[in-house]
Amino acid sequence: MWLLISLLIIAGSGLSSRATDSDRLFPNDRLTVVEVIMDTNDWDLMRREHHDLFTAPAPESGHRASPYNYYRATAIIDGERIENVGIRKKGFLGSASAHRPSLKLNFDKFVKGREFRGLDLMTLNNNDQDASQLKQYLAYKLFNEGGVESPRCALAKVTVNGKYLGVYSHVESVNKQFVKRRFGDGKGNLYEGQGADFRKGFFDKFEKKTNKKKSDYSDVEALTRALESDQEGLFKSLEKVLNVDQYLRYWTMESLVGHRDSYSGNQNNFLIYNEPTSGQFHFIPWGTDGAFEWRETKYSAFKRPDSVKAEGYVAHRIYKHPDGPMRYRQQMRAHLETVWNEKVLLAELKRMQALVAPHVHLPEEAFNEGVSRLETYIKRRRAMFEPELSGPAPEWKLPLRKPRTSNSEPLGTMTGSFKTIFGVAPDHPDARGTIEVTIDGMTRRFDGTDVTGSVRDGAFRTGYPIVSVTAQEDGTMRGMSFFLIIDPDFFGSNQEQPIDGYTVFSQLRQSTGNPPVISRLGYLVGTVRIESAGMEKGDLISGTLEARISGRAKPADWKD
Repeated sequence: MWLLISLLIIAGSGLSSRATDSDRLFPNDRLTVVEVIMDTNDWDLMRREHHDLFTAPAPESGHRASPYNYYRATAIIDGERIENVGIRKKGFLGSASAHRPSLKLNFDKFVKGREFRGLDLMTLNNNDQDASQLKQYLAYKLFNEGGVESPRCALAKVTVNGKYLGVYSHVESVNKQFVKRRFGDGKGNLYEGQGADFRKGFFDKFEKKTNKKKSDYSDVEALTRALESDQEGLFKSLEKVLNVDQYLRYWTMESLVGHRDSYSGNQNNFLIYNEPTSGQFHFIPWGTDGAFEWRETKYSAFKRPDSVKAEGYVAHRIYKHPDGPMRYRQQMRAHLETVWNEKVLLAELKRMQALVAPHVHLPEEAFNEGVSRLETYIKRRRAMFEPELSGPAPEWKLPLRKPRTSNSEPLGTMTGSFKTIFGVAPDHPDARGTIEVTIDGMTRRFDGTDVTGSVRDGAFRTGYPIVSVTAQEDGTMRGMSFFLIIDPDFFGSNQEQPIDGYTVFSQLRQSTGNPPVISRLGYLVGTVRIESAGMEKGDLISGTLEARISGRAKPADWKD
């Protein structure tokens, strides 16, 4: 049997150093049609592959081994047929969904040296965290217009053998072709950073993307040494190995577009390229699907400034330097005066909304709400920055993060049962459950818990069915809550599914005090048996679960 994947690309814009044949794959005025044909069994195998995030130990050095395999496929793009294309799944958490996986199409995987319109690789991201479907398109557009070498980005409409998967982002792969196009020379070292930084405990998280046969990381080591310079010599040392002006453009744009899961925000989702002529590193953004978010997480111990993020060591050192805030604020004001034009951005948002709306896989109200949140962000962002830019430079009080020695630790166990009616309020008489939690040898049982069944609406797996359970301990202000976000492909009656972060994602929280203070305990890893299921209002949802609690923080007052 064969499987047909149809991808209809809605183009985005992105600046390039020169026109190339590949620009035809990134227009902003038409749809590009891509079809992929592959064996059905291969598709089923591929879409179920994923990382083990919660039970496998963190690697002592380097990156995790990839669980993803390439499979053979035929691609038809704008009517051009390409045989023996490599296709694989990509990414973590939401990107690794079995229902709507993010994908890579590799044109030279099985035919060495082959390209399609100047590209050897296509990256298709599933927009799992973005109900508007437009965050990556707008973020990369702004980075490029702000003078930062960044990927081009388009949008894609994906169907699988007649089954519609939804709108995807087609993001230009950052590889040797990219750096050759943007820098005019692809001979330098390109590295990807995921949880990486230029200091002990983070250094070995850099993954080399070019010149892989050479195990020479001396250029990264040189930047690491430069950051150890004293205050007087910091900028002089940095300029030898880092294009500081380019970094300031990159860093301030990260903050402006609210790219929280970035280098300066989370030491994550970035690439660096050592340009051979100057010997200086340039930063390249990546993974912007979580951009345009300003909200401080409820689990944060520190209130961060609105206008700056300095978690990464480069950002931290520069901002702590006496001249750093001045240079940072100058560049931020330049972006606000030139690139951040609300009228232009809102017009582009409206134009793209009209292009995307007929193809959105989400409920219309979810898509419109996502676009509305993006519109609100654009309208309010300047006003959030102005007080900090016009007054004294805000302090950055958050200390540098310590290296993680493990992904998570076993905290305890949970068993439970739940029953609810899809779409009803939690106080409905049929929306009840029982959970029993054991931590540190002590067990607490929560009876009469509130249970709701609905469609997920938020920044993660929008449109998926979600079962939420909230429990309050009698006579106390202590409570427990968790949710089960279930892959729609596996949300059926009389089915047992793994709670693994992919098929079913579950996070455990506790609340204490009045008003309640919520904190995250960890994640559930185990199995859930879904006895009844349905996504129409009035459908019965019921089941049982048995899981381990995997996390880093133990609950407060657990033994009281």
